[in-house]
Formats: sequence, C-alpha cells, structure tokens
Amino acid sequence: MKEALNYRYASLQEVEMLVELRLQDLRLFSERELPPKAREAIHHFYQEKMTAGQCHTLLGESCGRIAATATVYYYETLPSNENPLGKTAQLTSIWVDEAFRRQGIARHMAELLLEQAKRDGAGRAVLNSSEMAEGLYLKIGFQRQEHHFTKTLSSAIL
Repeated sequence: MKEALNYRYASLQEVEMLVELRLQDLRLFSERELPPKAREAIHHFYQEKMTAGQCHTLLGESCGRIAATATVYYYETLPSNENPLGKTAQLTSIWVDEAFRRQGIARHMAELLLEQAKRDGAGRAVLNSSEMAEGLYLKIGFQRQEHHFTKTLSSAIL
C-alpha cells in the first residue's frame, strides 16, 4: 500500500539531525573509519551552506518520522559551454526507508531538488550513484560520464 509522504525542507534548527543522517549515510556506504573531526566538519558545512542558501535538504515524513531524504548543494566551477555561469548543483544523500521503496519517492525527491536547483540558478547537476539507483538517474536525464576521475588527497583528511 502506498503511503503519501509529507515533504518539506529542513531548517537551520535541524542541523544536528542532518549531521546524524549524514553520518549514518557515510557508514552505510563505506567501510572506512570516519575521521575524528568529521562530525564537526559536516556540522560546519550544513551551517554555512544552509545559512547562505547554498544547501537544501528535502525530508519526506510519515507519521512524524523521516522516511526519505535528499540534499542538493551548490559549488562554483570554471564556466564552460555546458555551464556558462559555472554554478553546479550536487545531489547527494538520496535515501528512502526500505518500507517506502519502489513507490517513486526517490525520483520525486530528485526532481523536486532539480527544480530547486534551476530556481537557484544552477546550470549543471551532478551526482554519484550506487549501481542500484543508476537506472533511476538515467530515466530523469542524467548521463553517465566515462572520463571522470577522483583522488583522495592526504592533506584533506581531517
């Protein structure tokens, strides 16, 4: 049975809850030990970005409990043909409780965040995906990039 969720954006007063959700997300998808100052860095990120209107976390609630989350935050890149103003939206932490999966909730939340990103002037949206969710993102217009590389810099570790 489908149960409708109530959607809303998290407020600055909920930063501690967002930090806890992010820490849970990191533990779920990585076996790496969290650095000692991770909590403090995540708190600072949310506080600064939310205050500046550069981060929005959408919450899906049912019976007073969080059943889904999705976050968009913005950063600047060198302007390009594909993104003339250089503002990039990063979608992250898209999560739906197991009891609510297969109902289109993740897709709906991603689409809501993409609309928010357009209103906020982002010219490009990016995300990282698990294999399980790749089909969803392809269906809503994301394209897989084959020449994208990352490297963890030891000086950046907290």
